[in-house]
Amino acid sequence: MFAGQTQRKGLAVFGLDASAHLSRDTKNQLAKSAGEVARLLLRLRLLNRTLRDTQVARPWFAQVLNLRFRTMSLSRFRLITFDVHNTLLQFRSSPGKKYGEIGAMFGISNNNNQLVSNYVQSWHKMNRLHPNFGLKTKITYKQWWQMMIDGIFNENGTHNTPPEKIEQMTEHFMEYFKTSVFWQHCYGSVDFLNYLKLQRHVESGGQKEPPFKLGVISNFDPRLDVLLRNMKINHYFDFVLNSYDVGYMKPAPEIFDRAMKAAEIKDLKPHQCLHIGATPATDYFGARNAGWYSLLVHEKSAEELTRKYGQLVEDNHVFSSLFDIHKKISNDYMRW
Repeated sequence: MFAGQTQRKGLAVFGLDASAHLSRDTKNQLAKSAGEVARLLLRLRLLNRTLRDTQVARPWFAQVLNLRFRTMSLSRFRLITFDVHNTLLQFRSSPGKKYGEIGAMFGISNNNNQLVSNYVQSWHKMNRLHPNFGLKTKITYKQWWQMMIDGIFNENGTHNTPPEKIEQMTEHFMEYFKTSVFWQHCYGSVDFLNYLKLQRHVESGGQKEPPFKLGVISNFDPRLDVLLRNMKINHYFDFVLNSYDVGYMKPAPEIFDRAMKAAEIKDLKPHQCLHIGATPATDYFGARNAGWYSLLVHEKSAEELTRKYGQLVEDNHVFSSLFDIHKKISNDYMRW
């Protein structure tokens, strides 16, 4: 069976199928030749990478054969990082519904629409008064979330929930927020990570150092590592940075600088780094202001975002999902 599969794949390389009127010996020879072609392509990829690293022009044979090297879309990057919320992972349902479920568990009836409004108000208030989950104002991130939840359930006279119940709800939320009950993978995120992992393996050519590294940079508290592990994507990354432990939040350039150090790549330069995220101010502009390249996962168009933020968002830098970025990069249609 294995030999038959190998033969069919070999024939496919030459535009033939198993029903082609060829002798068995001819078919076997074509299959063998296909294997040699595959090995040749791998050598060409490695040679192309070597030439790129020594600043030599792209080889003429790559242009003649129209080979799709990773170098065309990703070769400039030695470090690729991701944000988490709405890039790799997203809420399973609206925050209002989720907090309503938590309230119901503790005997509090809620209007989910009001909770959504309270959530937004409380989020902005806490980030203004106690940035980076309380790090700057010397409160713990658990205290930060307790104050946040108190605001969600008691803002605008919604409820008069006693402090002891708020504390119990916070304890539950702190665990609940780290699991797949609260989160799910964004469309295309796992497939794209698998693609990058495969690219690394193919292009490493048996070398100890991979051609590029992967990381996470997120405005998050220290539970991030556990969340990524619970969502079974932590193994894709060489490092994970949360803003609380780093001491800086995006868009501060310091957190991007810390990522370059965490990557442990010799002579790494900002223009060799790519960040992919979902928030224009912190991810797209933050990375670009640090000298990085950046891509944005967002439902709005580049034109709308440019009008809103008053800074140019390149049309070819905005995608609706990681699936679209994956498709663009794998087909070598990306324009930087």
